[in-house]
Amino acid sequence: MTYALITGASSGIGLELAKLFAVDNDLILVSRNQERLEAIASELDCKSICIAKDLSDLSQVKELVDETRELDIEILVNNAGFGEHGEFAKLDANRQIEMINLNISALTYLCHAFAQRGQGAILNMASVAAFAPGPMMATYYSTKAYVLNFSFALAEELKAKG
Repeated sequence: MTYALITGASSGIGLELAKLFAVDNDLILVSRNQERLEAIASELDCKSICIAKDLSDLSQVKELVDETRELDIEILVNNAGFGEHGEFAKLDANRQIEMINLNISALTYLCHAFAQRGQGAILNMASVAAFAPGPMMATYYSTKAYVLNFSFALAEELKAKG
């Protein structure tokens, strides 16, 4: 059976996607919390590989790609992400960069690595936030606009590969 790799799989939409994909796929579950991933995997009716990585750290994104290179991954689900609310100038700048690294850089790196395989499917999770400016969440809204537009462009480029 092929794998679906799901980032942000330990809660929320990622957890629900894991439950759905577990019906027809083995899973590679990725989030920062190994114990939570293992608890989720024990409840799913499929083979699951649990990998704890902080994808806001690009070195850990590269490690994830290296660790999964030999696995038959048919579906990549880029779900991991976060946002923060507040006046941009008052929010922690380093935390905003972590958000950009996770919401944009990690997603882009994983898409690049997966697209080089030449087959399969990519699901990038954006948000309705992608469609409008977002005062008090400027960085988050902007990252989701990137995800939406990048995904449209990537879909066009990869269309011929199925």
